[in-house]
Amino acid sequence: MVHHERSIRERVIALVEKGGLSASAAGEKYGIPVSTAREWLRKYRRDGQVGRRKGTGLWRVSSPAQDAALVAKAERNPFFSARDLKAATGFPGGKNTIIARLKAAGLRARHAAVKELLSDQHKLHRLAFAESSVDRKWDRVIFTDESTFSSANDGPVLVYRPQGQRYNPQYMSTCKRSGRVSVHCWGWISHEGAGVLHRIEGHLDGLQYQHILQNVMVPSVRMLYPDGIIHLQQDHSSIHDSRVVQEWLSRQADVEVINWPPRAPDMNPIENMWSEVKRTMQETWPVLPPRNSDELWALVSDAWDEVASSQRYIRSLIESMTRRMKSVVEAQGFWTSY
Repeated sequence: MVHHERSIRERVIALVEKGGLSASAAGEKYGIPVSTAREWLRKYRRDGQVGRRKGTGLWRVSSPAQDAALVAKAERNPFFSARDLKAATGFPGGKNTIIARLKAAGLRARHAAVKELLSDQHKLHRLAFAESSVDRKWDRVIFTDESTFSSANDGPVLVYRPQGQRYNPQYMSTCKRSGRVSVHCWGWISHEGAGVLHRIEGHLDGLQYQHILQNVMVPSVRMLYPDGIIHLQQDHSSIHDSRVVQEWLSRQADVEVINWPPRAPDMNPIENMWSEVKRTMQETWPVLPPRNSDELWALVSDAWDEVASSQRYIRSLIESMTRRMKSVVEAQGFWTSY
C-alpha cells in the first residue's frame, strides 16, 4: 500500500514537473485531492525528493544533492563549524542534522592535531637524521626539553575528518597558548628513569640554561649514570645554540650533544612525558584554579613525580625510539603519529 501510494505520488509530481499540468489536474487523473497533490508538490520542491526518511514517518529535510554539497564543503573546509557549513551551503537542516549527515559520510568531529608547519628543508633534515638513527642505541641518551604549564589553557579544537587522518596536514590546527598563571619547566628522561624537574625563573636565556646543564642536568644524570659519556639530546632553540652554552659544552669532555634535527618534537619521547603530566594534572585539578605560580608549580611537580614513578612507562617511551625513526622514514620526513 505504501509502495503504491509512493508510485502514485511520483507520477503526480512527474505530471506537474515534466508534463506541464497543474497540481489539481495531475491529482485529478489519479483521484487525488487537490490539497494532497499540492502538498506533495510543495514538499518535493522543498526537499528535492518524493519519499520520507526510511524507517520514520518524517520527511527528510534535505535532498541527496544538498547532502552531497554539505559533505563536499566540509571536505574542502574541515575546520568549518556546523554553523559555517549551514551558511556556506544553505543547508535546510539544523546543527544536529548537519552532524548526522557528516557522520553518515564518515566525517566526525574530532580533536585536531596541533603541529607546526614543516618546510621542505625541515623534512630533509628530519628524514636524514631518522635514516641514520634507526639502529642507534638509545639507552644512554638523555632527552631534555622545556615546557610551559598554564592555569587557563585553551581547549582542544574540533575538526571534521575521516578516521585515521589525524595527522593529515589539512586536518591540523595551529598552536596557541594562553593563561592567567604560567610556570616554565625544564626536565629530562632516560631509559633508567626520569630526572629532576627544574623550575625556570623568569625568562630563560643562555646563561640560565648553561647553569641548568652544569648544576642540574649533570649532577642528576650522574646519579643514574655514574660514568661514561652523557649523550645529550636538545632541540635547536636559539638559547641552546647561544655562545655561552656552546662554549660550556665544548669544554665538557664527558658530554656529547646529539645533532638533533629542527622541528622534531614527535621524535623526542619527553614530549609524551609532558602530555602525560598534563593529563595527570587534569585528573587532580582543584575546583578553584591555582591563584599564583607557586600553587601551579606544586601541581606540576606533583604530577611529574607521579608519572616518573612508573619506571615501566618511562622505559617504554625510550624503547619507542626505533619505531619513531622508522615512522619518520616512512613519512618521508613529515609529521608522524607520535
